[in-house]
Amino acid sequence: MDATSQEEWPVERLVRISNVSEAHFARSFKEAFGVPPLRYLLTRRIERAKALLRDSVPGCYLSAANRPDLTIAVLEKRRLEAGVSIASSNESEMP
Repeated sequence: MDATSQEEWPVERLVRISNVSEAHFARSFKEAFGVPPLRYLLTRRIERAKALLRDSVPGCYLSAANRPDLTIAVLEKRRLEAGVSIASSNESEMP
C-alpha cells in the first residue's frame, strides 16, 4: 500500500492479497497500525501530497515572480484604477 498509494485499495483487494477474511484483516490491520486500512491509506496519501508541496515550487509562484508589475492584488489594482479607495468601499458595505 505504501509503495503504490496512488492505486485503489478497496478492502476486497487487500483481503484477496492477504488470503484472510475481511473481518480478520480489518481487525488485524487496526491492531498492527492503530487505524483502519482505508484511513491509513488516506493518511499516507496526505503525507505524500504534503511532501510534494513542500519539496517543489508550484509553477504559479514562478510565473508570478517573473512578472515585474505584479506587486498588488488584481482586485486592489482595479479599485485604484477606478478611483475607489478601500476605506470608502468598506464603508458602503457596513449597515
